[in-house]
Amino acid sequence: MARGGSSARGSVLLALAVMMSILVAPPAAHAAPTPSASLCDHSWSGLVPHNSLEDIRAGYFTGPPFERYRVAVGGDVDWTLDPYHSLSWRMWLDTLGWAGPLIDSYDRTGNRTDLALAMAYARDYVRDQPMSAETPDRPVLQQTARRLQFLGCLYERDPKPWISEAMAGTVDFLAANWAGLYNHGLDQDHAIVMAGCVLGRDDWIELGRKRLSTILPVSIDGEGATNEQSTAYARYTYLRWLAAARTIRTCGLPPLPGLAERLEKNHAFIAHATKPDGLVAPIGDTYPTDKGHQPAAALSLSGAWVKNGWAFGRSSWNAKDDPSHFSLRFGPARELHGHPDHGSVTLYANGSPVITEPGSIGYTSPLRVWFQRSPEAKNVLMVGNNSCSVSRRADLESGTRSRWRDRYVVRTPHCNGVVARRTVAYTRATGSLLVDDFTSRQKKAQTRQQLWHLVPGTKVSVHRSHQYRTTVKLTMPNGSTARLVTTSIRRGASARAATKYATARTTLVKAKRSLRAAVRADASAATKKARKAKVKKATARVRKTRLAAKRLEDRSALRVSVVTGRTNPYQGWVSAGSGKAVPAPVVIVSQSAKATNLRTTIAPE
Repeated sequence: MARGGSSARGSVLLALAVMMSILVAPPAAHAAPTPSASLCDHSWSGLVPHNSLEDIRAGYFTGPPFERYRVAVGGDVDWTLDPYHSLSWRMWLDTLGWAGPLIDSYDRTGNRTDLALAMAYARDYVRDQPMSAETPDRPVLQQTARRLQFLGCLYERDPKPWISEAMAGTVDFLAANWAGLYNHGLDQDHAIVMAGCVLGRDDWIELGRKRLSTILPVSIDGEGATNEQSTAYARYTYLRWLAAARTIRTCGLPPLPGLAERLEKNHAFIAHATKPDGLVAPIGDTYPTDKGHQPAAALSLSGAWVKNGWAFGRSSWNAKDDPSHFSLRFGPARELHGHPDHGSVTLYANGSPVITEPGSIGYTSPLRVWFQRSPEAKNVLMVGNNSCSVSRRADLESGTRSRWRDRYVVRTPHCNGVVARRTVAYTRATGSLLVDDFTSRQKKAQTRQQLWHLVPGTKVSVHRSHQYRTTVKLTMPNGSTARLVTTSIRRGASARAATKYATARTTLVKAKRSLRAAVRADASAATKKARKAKVKKATARVRKTRLAAKRLEDRSALRVSVVTGRTNPYQGWVSAGSGKAVPAPVVIVSQSAKATNLRTTIAPE
């Protein structure tokens, strides 16, 4: 009996112990998902084409657009090198992604020497550049995520304790140093989820997923547009979201809520931003060779994405129709990878860009500031000096789209109380673009300029009709032509006064004609007298309306100049890729006036 009572008490104590062990056991020890496949992203940040296996084995690193440079002897890398005085070069070196082909070689052939070298490079980095939440941002914050993914790939193939320790320190650093609501934050949080899956850390997975859920509605808005203000980065973030979704799926985790729907809309947005030549319109930080998307399904011929300020339109989705394409920018102030491009347009027709944006020169050239921060590098209306031309916001006042035409009105506040309105109308049948600029009237005249950037090699011929009208003929490198016709027009009270003046002149002409007829017919004296009185009255009316029209004149003479490859100040350049700029003509139509009254039609021929 005594033995039996002791056994019962022992059973109760054992049960309590089991319950307590369940309550205090770390959830990551048994709840973390197991990846169904490798979580490596073998794109290695696009560095593979620039870094051959032979170079990597010999200790060379190539960070585009620079030449290869020896950075390592054996597995010892000098992480302090900066041979090109370039932040970008150092950033790509710090990713470790350039050594990714060594892992690919091991996966493909089983070459353990290559894997050992990749390990050596990574361990050298961990020893020389220790990472923790307190570490200063020496290795550059935005590349920490790529390095974490590299470490995760190594751990999958050879789970060394020093790798897991380095991954933990990196995650601690990223937890304390979040990049925020754009592509760098996306890469960070994707890497945290990946690391959590590799090491079975539920807490990391939860952190990464929570942040991804916060970024998603900002990165891709409800209309499907990007917040990066760049067509190239729209596609880049689209691909990064696809990679994140693939990691989540491979980890056996539930899909991120809303991601699939937003990706579908984002794909359509990028397709609209893609010119008929398959490249995206060079808006924001975009290179001239950046590719876009073809439509996955039947799409409308045009669309506007109001929250983040985009509009695109085309004449056809069928390449056999030789379609035209246009773009328009408005919306929030410049940020991230955007440029000061409110109201800027591009036009593509007859197999060539007609009006282009200079695009991006990258982050290493002395010309970077001009490309990124100067309104002179955009197809905008310049009002006064540069500071007056950089607006904090441009609002879409109206937008209408039909089968035949798209028309938008963008309102842009400038400084000194100047408000500009730009009307942009695109006609599908002709591929023509009408740009009508009007600003509020000021007490003193200011210089106003319309800028039109062209592709390199475009031939420009200027013809002046009269002081208020000028025609510029453009011949693109592929032989296609277009006409850019600008007119200084009257508006408001000035237009009404000009109409009264024209009407008075017509009345005078008719009165004189009637008098001559009476004289030829030898009409009665009374008839001649009455008709002379009408001539006199009409003449007085002409004088009065002419004075009013002159007093209310709001037009001014146009001046046209063409600038190519100027360096002081910079003007007339377009991007030829990272770190490369080439001279290209820009047509500048200017006037000095109290109010802008410029109407330009760009008509492909």
